[in-house]
Amino acid sequence: MKNHTIISVLFFSIFTVSCNESNSELKKINVELQKLQKENSILKDSISKIKKEDWNYKMLVGVPEGKLKVGEKNKIFFFLYDSKQLQDFDVYKIENKKEIKIRTEKFGKFSYEYIPKSELENKVSLKIKIPNNDVEIMNETTIPLK
Repeated sequence: MKNHTIISVLFFSIFTVSCNESNSELKKINVELQKLQKENSILKDSISKIKKEDWNYKMLVGVPEGKLKVGEKNKIFFFLYDSKQLQDFDVYKIENKKEIKIRTEKFGKFSYEYIPKSELENKVSLKIKIPNNDVEIMNETTIPLK
């Protein structure tokens, strides 16, 4: 009987200590959970604000399909364009399958001056490369000449 009492007291002591430690751990976990929930709320607000502000950098650009004709239905393509500052990228013109670097840019818009030498030179080919990255964007634009 004495052994049974000792075992019971020992079990109760271990159980009590274990519960106190578990309760302490549970409190720590709840404090950490509340902290993470607050940080998550702040991050959600920041992301929402960034998404709204991102629209401030958009432009609507229209490009006509061919020459516009008076009194006829003409097609114009529109796209949303992002003009915010980007990672630096290099712009190349393509002539006779050779790439010739013409500038480095950091914004999503730039102008390019082109002087065609004949009516057959109605295409402009440009390529964008981002340094230290495998991204390349190629464009060939056909320009209606007069």
